[in-house]
Amino acid sequence: MKTFKLFIVLMLCIVSISIAVSGWGDAPGAGEETEDPEDFTTAKEMMEHGDVPSGFDKELEFTTQEEFEFLVENGLNGRNTEDITLDNGYTIKEGKFTMSWGEKALLAPGAITDENGNEIGGGEMDISEIMDGNIPAANELEHQTPEGDISSGQGIGGFSMLGSDYTIDYADYWETDSHKIVEGHGIQKKGGNIYVDEGHAIDSDDEFVSYANSYESSGNEFSIGEAKAVLLDGTLFTDIKDSYFKTKDGAITEASVTSSTDDNSFTLDGITVEMDENDTFNAKLDEETGKFDLSLDSEQGKIEATYPNVGCVEISPGSRFEYTGSDFDDFALFVPSYGGVYELCIRTLPEENYTSDCSRCGVKDFVNKTAEFNGIYQYEKPSVFEDDIFRNMIDASGNYSMEADNHKFNNTYIFRRSHGDAALEHKAPVRL
Repeated sequence: MKTFKLFIVLMLCIVSISIAVSGWGDAPGAGEETEDPEDFTTAKEMMEHGDVPSGFDKELEFTTQEEFEFLVENGLNGRNTEDITLDNGYTIKEGKFTMSWGEKALLAPGAITDENGNEIGGGEMDISEIMDGNIPAANELEHQTPEGDISSGQGIGGFSMLGSDYTIDYADYWETDSHKIVEGHGIQKKGGNIYVDEGHAIDSDDEFVSYANSYESSGNEFSIGEAKAVLLDGTLFTDIKDSYFKTKDGAITEASVTSSTDDNSFTLDGITVEMDENDTFNAKLDEETGKFDLSLDSEQGKIEATYPNVGCVEISPGSRFEYTGSDFDDFALFVPSYGGVYELCIRTLPEENYTSDCSRCGVKDFVNKTAEFNGIYQYEKPSVFEDDIFRNMIDASGNYSMEADNHKFNNTYIFRRSHGDAALEHKAPVRL
């Protein structure tokens, strides 16, 4: 009997041990392997796990758009380990994209490419805008076209692309291969041209413009709606509007300048221009002679040349042209307010050929030492009594011609005035 009881006790012990070892009687789920999210390295693992622990800040790797969107929705950190093309056409390049809390992205240069091959990167921007297929704002941004043209800047607002072209609503600073723009509004690159609606400063290979409106640049030419100052080819133009410039190798070859204020002036290659508000000055270089053809639309403006680099000049009624250089004797021509626009041509080179067959024009020929004037004008020479003062030699309403002998400092000039069939001849000891 004792032996039987001992046997029963022994069997109960064996059963108890078996139950303990096998887990019988444990609570539901007991014995299953527990996963720690802190051990996860990929977004896929966290997605399969389901719940995201509060305060989870570990960076997870992602390789698909679905994983990318999961990280964004849950405000997680992450980086891509493969190129990922989103539904909006953007491709996030491997190893160049880091996401913080599902809100911000830190992009290396070339981190994102669009369907046209444009590259964007080099700064921080909002994740939501990347997902929407638009990049309107970034602290720093770099853009590269498929052709390799790189633009970059800081404080970007409203960035959008169309092919290789782009527009920017605002940039603290934006730099292209040809321009640097400070505090620019309405920046646009289109077909190789640069447009700026407003800019605190615009610096290009040739020109520097401050406080500019409606700036347009196309290679070696640019125009502005208004600017406080333009520095170009050593010439400072201030307070101008509706103006246009063209250059060759950095030198001005053509200009049309309108003043936005009274008492304005500038000096272009030894040619000083004085003008008032709304006056317009034009200059175009003749590359064969190296001389400028000029015009000044002004009621009381003045052009003063100190070099023999003026070919022809159109002078408006009320305005004047003066030559005060050292190569030839000084002279001036004034057009009275009751006259018309007058064209004066100045021959200093043998190869130049100008005609005086017109009603309101003249030719001052320093090669042949002759001159001919037609129309209404006042021909002036420096006063022998007062410095920097010109006196009328001819106050005319008609046609005059002059010729001189070969003695430079004691010439006798013959003035001939056409008057019907008769001619009035007058000799005077003055210089041409």
